[in-house]
Amino acid sequence: AEGHIDRIAVAQHQRRQGVGRLLLQAAITVLQKKRAMMLLLEADTANLAALSLYDSQGFIRTIVRVDYYKPGRHAQLMELEL
Repeated sequence: AEGHIDRIAVAQHQRRQGVGRLLLQAAITVLQKKRAMMLLLEADTANLAALSLYDSQGFIRTIVRVDYYKPGRHAQLMELEL
């Protein structure tokens, strides 16, 4: 089984305080309890904060979907083995 994160959103005034990391870690914990083997997500290649967060948690960057969001906005697919 695998899990998918569609979106993690943190209010602008609460960013850079570890809230996104806590949300991500909570999702990982839930999936591990459900015995999921993989967690998949995508992030805008321009969203360096999100990419940094996912990198720091051990996600592997797989493929880039060019123009996924709109022309010039690409999606970086990422996966984490649980």
